[in-house]
Amino acid sequence: MRMNGRLRRLERAAGVGRDDGCPMCRDRRGHIVFTTSQRMSDGSTIPEGDWPLPCEQCGEIAEQIIEIVKPIVDAEGKAADRRRRAPDE
Repeated sequence: MRMNGRLRRLERAAGVGRDDGCPMCRDRRGHIVFTTSQRMSDGSTIPEGDWPLPCEQCGEIAEQIIEIVKPIVDAEGKAADRRRRAPDE
């Protein structure tokens, strides 16, 4: 193998010369953020807590967002009905 090819492989492995996008949000890229939302009865979601803000320069959110959606549990839902009817039926 030639020295030039080996050098290119090493540079790729080390990330040398890689463009990570916007210099303002470069340090935020690759981070994972867990967020929560509440599901409403119409199917929409309402965010809860702090969410990452978009970059001021490029307008993109640099972090990878994992959203945990909490469902609405009604007292008169199917689970409550089954619990009341199960012993008798």
